[in-house]
Amino acid sequence: MRLTGRSLVAAMCIGQLGNLLPHVAVPAVMPQHLMSPWALSAAEAGLMASAFSFGYMLAVPVLTALTDRIDARNILLVGSLALSLATLAFGLLADGLWTATLIWPAVN
Repeated sequence: MRLTGRSLVAAMCIGQLGNLLPHVAVPAVMPQHLMSPWALSAAEAGLMASAFSFGYMLAVPVLTALTDRIDARNILLVGSLALSLATLAFGLLADGLWTATLIWPAVN
């Protein structure tokens, strides 16, 4: 199946929404839904939230360099699938600071 024109733009927008949603969802729900049940201090919550940025910092140079050798669409596809699996793992497996901090950078 080849997407072109408006269907391609719509698919890319939906894909980007899915890629960016986990990045903003966890910090948004953290104060009301994660800090109390997991007994996180503000510093621990900040550590957990910043783990995503740390993973991003490590991934971007590698993935950007790969686009010189591999089609960027394939990298985006594999990255999106990895993000989906890591987000699912975060929801199912994270139960405290350290599991969340280990899983969250993988979301990147």
